[in-house]
Amino acid sequence: MGVPVSRYVTKGCSLSQELRACETRGLRSSLSVSLNIFLLLQTTFKSWRLATLTMVLTLPMALVGGLIGAKTHFDQLWVYIAGPIAGGLVGAFAYQFIGHTRTATVPGAAVSERPHGDAAAATS
Repeated sequence: MGVPVSRYVTKGCSLSQELRACETRGLRSSLSVSLNIFLLLQTTFKSWRLATLTMVLTLPMALVGGLIGAKTHFDQLWVYIAGPIAGGLVGAFAYQFIGHTRTATVPGAAVSERPHGDAAAATS
């Protein structure tokens, strides 16, 4: 026993009108979220310039990541979990052992850099 087609159409609008309404709601929602994030950045940095700079520099990369993520299947999810962890470890290694050099102790110099462990003990 089939249900008549007239039972499905209750609002009297076509599918294309519903799709346009859905797109409009999605656009409004994304703009609202973006504005709220921008205001949170401004509150955090207490600077309109830094908040604008942060939004301008990070939004394109977030959009690209969203597009890539939308096309990725869940069997490749491990890449998005392991990638940032590996990148953070490589960055920490590069900072500690390659980019961060201690100043040599020069006889007669007024200031020399303390090792990281001693710096924490000196401030407390």
